[in-house]
Amino acid sequence: GLTPAQYDELLLAQGGACALCRSEDPKHWSGRFQVDHDHTTDAVRGLLCAPCNGGLGLLGDTPERLQAAINYVTGAAAAGFYRAS
Repeated sequence: GLTPAQYDELLLAQGGACALCRSEDPKHWSGRFQVDHDHTTDAVRGLLCAPCNGGLGLLGDTPERLQAAINYVTGAAAAGFYRAS
């Protein structure tokens, strides 16, 4: 975890916003951004809003799954499938 002073310093360094989506709303019941960390090294990566933190967690924090999601959303994985009408 972070001390309150470290949290404030990191939030200031991030411009008061989520490190991923840049939202200034943490979208969390606590009113605070969530501390994101590497689950292998425990190193703090940044402060994220609840949806971004949850999304990373659900995708397993792996670059491969994140890239697969990017490919899917941008249509690279959907070529040749039915299109929504």
